Amino acid sequence: MPKLPNVTLRHVGMYVIDMDRMVGFYEGVLGFTVADRGPFRDGEIAFMTRDPDEHHEIVFMTGRAPDSPTTVNQVSFRADSFADVRATHDLLVAARMEKIDPVDHGNALSVYFWDPEDNRIEVYIPTPWYVAQPNRTVLDFSRSDEEIAAANEAKCRADPTFQPVADWQKDFVRRSG
Repeated sequence: MPKLPNVTLRHVGMYVIDMDRMVGFYEGVLGFTVADRGPFRDGEIAFMTRDPDEHHEIVFMTGRAPDSPTTVNQVSFRADSFADVRATHDLLVAARMEKIDPVDHGNALSVYFWDPEDNRIEVYIPTPWYVAQPNRTVLDFSRSDEEIAAANEAKCRADPTFQPVADWQKDFVRRSG
């Protein structure tokens, strides 16, 4: 099968149990704004975004059964800086979120948390290093930014799959044709 032309993922849609609760969480915690909301088919749909250049980045539609588990593995947001990842962590702690999971993946520094319907959310920043995945250690936010960066680099350099991400990217382009 031929490959698609160059395309970029721009939004994701999820069926929800409680529209108002989900919209409130994504507005209040993640800073999304409702672009449009209204009746659709036999339920309701909400289009939400943080980016005025994108009408919607998240779409919620009613219809998920109250007793059904989520089928979303994770929704990930790339931060502009590690300071933004730290600020996200601090906001979640201040909001007394029940589940917060800070992770050093080697190639990324992340904080995971769960929305009201148990969908996992990640806010992350990539590092300049590649190590094979999965790779997971606890990210200790009690340490300074400098200590975290040094620990991340040392962890990566100790891994036999380590390489600068720029080298991995060149190899990936070669392998993917």
